[in-house]
Amino acid sequence: MWKSIKEQVKIEVCDMSVYLALEAGLCALGMVIMTCVHMFGNEESYFPLGSMIAAIAVLCLIIFGNIFSLCMGFDMAVSMGKTRKQYYPSAIIVYFLMTLVLLAGLFLLLRVETAIYGVLLPGKIKENIPIMTKFTVPWIFGGAAALNGCAALGAAIVRRFKRGRVIILAFWLLGCWTLPGATDSRASNFMNRIGIVWGQWFGGFETCAQISMMVGAGVALCAAAYLIFRKQAVQW
Repeated sequence: MWKSIKEQVKIEVCDMSVYLALEAGLCALGMVIMTCVHMFGNEESYFPLGSMIAAIAVLCLIIFGNIFSLCMGFDMAVSMGKTRKQYYPSAIIVYFLMTLVLLAGLFLLLRVETAIYGVLLPGKIKENIPIMTKFTVPWIFGGAAALNGCAALGAAIVRRFKRGRVIILAFWLLGCWTLPGATDSRASNFMNRIGIVWGQWFGGFETCAQISMMVGAGVALCAAAYLIFRKQAVQW
């Protein structure tokens, strides 16, 4: 197991450096845009635009990047003689660590961006964005587990079903339509109202219970994905 993990880390370390550079670069771009808006406009408040742009990019990298990396890595590993039991657990552990690093980087960028605005934009009021202000250290671990599980199951779906990519796209759009309501209670349409109901239910639990649920969901999704992967053949 440990040997497989080290081999997987060597494969992914180059991609990880690119991901981190992209995350930091997009955050810096958003900070420049926000600073220019305040320099040449009359805005009275600011929000962490750079971190929000970086968060969207990180979410896409984690979900779609891990889905297709897991699929291609599976084909390569099995074709080169590894068993499914050898490849899958090591890959899941490595992708979890990568997700953890990306979310930790996002956490640090959010704090750095807010501190810089405090210096560059004195007297401005920070807007309250729940999804960003509630992003604390425990959520890094819960989010990494849940996102890793979603990516693992997404990869299994892509391999198992002929229209797996369409299924993944449908779930992605569903999340984009419902999450806004879950995070800021905007009831502008039916999908937002579904998000509000889900957000109110999930928000009724204590933080430790929420993190535990996310970790448990991530583990369950990874286990379900393994049940699918263990019966899959190599596809070239």
